[in-house]
Amino acid sequence: MIDYKIDFYSGFMFLGLAQGLFLGFFFILKQKEENILYKLLGITILLISIQILDFFSAYSLITLKFPHLLDISTPFTLATGPLIFFIFRFYNKKRLPKYWILHLVPAIIFLVNHLFYFFEHPDNKYNALVLSRNLNLPLRETYSSDLVDPLHLMHLGGELIAVSLGIYNILFMIELFKIMKKNSANFWKINTNIIKWLRDYALLTCGLIIYVIIAQIFIRTPKTEYIIASYLTILTYFTSFQLLLHSNLLNIPLAKSKYQNSALNIEIKESIKKRIVKYMENESPYTNNLFSLTLLAKNVSSSPNNVSQILNENFHQSFYDFVNTYRIKEAEKYLVDSNYLNTNIEEIGFKVGFNSKTTFYKAFKKHRGMTPLQFKKQL
Repeated sequence: MIDYKIDFYSGFMFLGLAQGLFLGFFFILKQKEENILYKLLGITILLISIQILDFFSAYSLITLKFPHLLDISTPFTLATGPLIFFIFRFYNKKRLPKYWILHLVPAIIFLVNHLFYFFEHPDNKYNALVLSRNLNLPLRETYSSDLVDPLHLMHLGGELIAVSLGIYNILFMIELFKIMKKNSANFWKINTNIIKWLRDYALLTCGLIIYVIIAQIFIRTPKTEYIIASYLTILTYFTSFQLLLHSNLLNIPLAKSKYQNSALNIEIKESIKKRIVKYMENESPYTNNLFSLTLLAKNVSSSPNNVSQILNENFHQSFYDFVNTYRIKEAEKYLVDSNYLNTNIEEIGFKVGFNSKTTFYKAFKKHRGMTPLQFKKQL
């Protein structure tokens, strides 16, 4: 007779599993089909839910009743790192990496190989769980299996997961810093909900990945697995909490839907983008408080509509946010320059192109998370 382990911890994991399944399908089935971020996040949460299910069923001993659940999550864990990277990359570039499918090849190969283990005789899996958990239960008859692991990858599961998560942890953190740099966001002081969520999600995931790497390579025990399960469950709770706190968290108006009928191809867009950057950096037109979208378009030999599209699609900013990014960077140079220590902050705002003190302070705080005076005092 199997005594299932039903306690506070198993309930904690079960509720996380239920939330994960709900959130996963919620994001995947959400109406805004053009927003691939929903789909990526939904699939990622579903994969995390499968991992929680694996840990929950093993901890509560439900796996003894349904042996095929044993180690069911390993192939999906290999896909989790790439998918998290896709989330950050898509938010940053509004597109998936080129040849994105190649990132999922290891997980696909492992999944195909794992299918043979999935159909392994249930009594063999039962015995494996009893022995690994030191359970005081009788073993069952063992059955020979010739095709349990045709590619001989099963014993490498932990190491492959550690390497994969380590690599993609680096990749999605790089994307995060690119996002923050592009939006002129201070790492610890962010006013934009989505970027703040991405940062917090990245930090939580980064901590989990570091622990997983240590656990998989050095101290792989049932207790460390339960800690990993707790971390995954907390990550799911965190996502639910953020969604409740900010109901429009991922309601990002993607440029794709706005400009889907545009005649601009990739080459033309890239050409206009380079001309915009060159003009802004070489001529500093933003210091003129009368600088406009029309003037920018004229000087880069394009139309205002095309320039506006490039700013939205490539820089993810409106014209005014884009120009203010340059103005704020210029203002920072004056604020740290010893030759301007006694210069009035309002005067610096006018010098870089703002037409009022209020506009300058508001833009500075939006881009830097602090006022110009606070920025100057921290130096």
